[in-house]
Amino acid sequence: MSTRSLPVLVACALALAATPVLSGEPGNMMKMTTTTRMNLAGMPAIGPLSHSMDVCTSAKEPDPTQMMKHRGDCQVSDYKHAGDTITYHMTCGGQMQMSGDGEFTMLPGGGIRGSIHATGQTAGQAMTMDMAFDGQRIGECDYTPPAPEG
Repeated sequence: MSTRSLPVLVACALALAATPVLSGEPGNMMKMTTTTRMNLAGMPAIGPLSHSMDVCTSAKEPDPTQMMKHRGDCQVSDYKHAGDTITYHMTCGGQMQMSGDGEFTMLPGGGIRGSIHATGQTAGQAMTMDMAFDGQRIGECDYTPPAPEG
């Protein structure tokens, strides 16, 4: 893999966190900051790279699908909510195939903190990606929950 493809990989990793604002039930607008570190087989480590964006999520519990909506090829499964902690598994297809586990902790005052550890393949190369999330509630928004899987 050439070093010219590294900016594309980094852009894809950061794009995991980009989210459009949708309409539906009352939600929390969160100012999310992500920090991403990537390791590709045979290449120097990438990161940490930080990115901030606004994400509209459920007022009751963070919705990891909101941070992956733009990809269209990521799915969340094994979603569990126990106390202040939410855990889930994610799988993404496409050019940058990966799967991993994530966790969010709901903080006092409406904030959230979380992480995802994912592994996969891109351009035939093994990849490891670690993302840390830190979110603060900055207001209200209209949140649309994901459609139930049929």
